[in-house]
Amino acid sequence: MAASAGLEPSQIHPMTVYVMEEAGISLVGHRPKPISEFLGRVAVRHIFVVCESAEKNCPRIWPFGGELKLWPFDDPAVPMDTEFEQLMKFREVRDSIERQIRKWISETGIAD
Repeated sequence: MAASAGLEPSQIHPMTVYVMEEAGISLVGHRPKPISEFLGRVAVRHIFVVCESAEKNCPRIWPFGGELKLWPFDDPAVPMDTEFEQLMKFREVRDSIERQIRKWISETGIAD
């Protein structure tokens, strides 16, 4: 099972929904979740920190936690000059995360 959580979740950015739909992934029914829903409550085998600001504030020790990977990506929600530039940044980050996950899967041999 894969899950996502944040240190200070608020709402899913509309451009996140848009670029994920472009990639064939629907976020319907998904919601931002606080890390407290998982920390110390769920056995987590792999933890991936993908935001640089979260990396600085993320717990380094997870009860029942396994491997911690720090993969800081640019925050695409940082305001840009134009909506098009913003959209391109969201696509870039989406694609970079996908490449990193595929590389990790290839290196570890984990299939799901």
